[in-house]
Amino acid sequence: MILRTWITGWWVWYLVRINDLIPGGSVHRIPAMHKGRDMDRNLQKTRARFDFMSAEDVAAEEWLKRRGWTEGEPFVCLIVRDSAYLGSSSLRAHAGGDTRWSYHNYRDSDIDIFGDAARALIERGYWVIRMGQAVRKPFPVSHPHIIDYPFVEDRDDLLDIWLSAHCSFFISTSLGLDHLAIAYGRRLAIVNSLPYSDHQTFIPSVCASKRLRWRDTGKLLTMIEMLENSHARSEQYESSGIVIEDLSPVVITATVLECEELVMGTRKYSDVDTDQQKRFWEAFVAWSGFRNMHGYLHPEAKAGAEWLRSMGTEFLPNQL
Repeated sequence: MILRTWITGWWVWYLVRINDLIPGGSVHRIPAMHKGRDMDRNLQKTRARFDFMSAEDVAAEEWLKRRGWTEGEPFVCLIVRDSAYLGSSSLRAHAGGDTRWSYHNYRDSDIDIFGDAARALIERGYWVIRMGQAVRKPFPVSHPHIIDYPFVEDRDDLLDIWLSAHCSFFISTSLGLDHLAIAYGRRLAIVNSLPYSDHQTFIPSVCASKRLRWRDTGKLLTMIEMLENSHARSEQYESSGIVIEDLSPVVITATVLECEELVMGTRKYSDVDTDQQKRFWEAFVAWSGFRNMHGYLHPEAKAGAEWLRSMGTEFLPNQL
């Protein structure tokens, strides 16, 4: 897809170096995303995508039809990071053979807590496609409208891209594959994710992170405390006296359905929900790390309404 869209070659390196030496040459260079965040809104400005050939569209649709899908039926992609990824061959190659990446295990989730969300989507007429390659166990729900993609024999790289690009929306615990959905303009439901500071602010999204609780007092961390304790390593949470809690299936399901209703244009927010949303983003934007880590707030970026309610009355600051 890259080769048929872009001119590539070893000699391009010299063009880049020459461009850097020319005064004003920087205007011809598109900045890279900062930690996966499109702070300069290049995706919105350019609408650039790798197009699919008609034969690729046909091949992907035929793959779905062989599983009972009828053209026009909506489907949702779901990807959940678990510990199997840390031992995958692709990661071993990326890490130079070192698989001691347990410092990342705070990002893992149990696929079982997503079963209720899948059932709710099926009731609304969706197919659910569980994405990924290296996963620890099968999807907990068996249904004709659920495809457990990691366990099919005819998995294909094209499908990784095509399904992510054509789904109604994408559910993720925040990992690499969801950036394909972002590139193709899909709305994201980011659930059971960490670090907390990584809320997707530059795209239409609904976010609901894991909960953090102080070990000594048993109290949930406030929003400001969670921002201040957005650690990148598991041992940092441990040494800070913080216990990480997965979201309940109830909150996950509510967040997923909120995303679906936003896609369909049917979501209605109460006055309390609207007030909480306003207070949340005012505090998030006022946080000292917002400018460097985010810099931009998309008007359709949301914190999950049910998630905000579940965090308790002391979670949001009363005033800045």
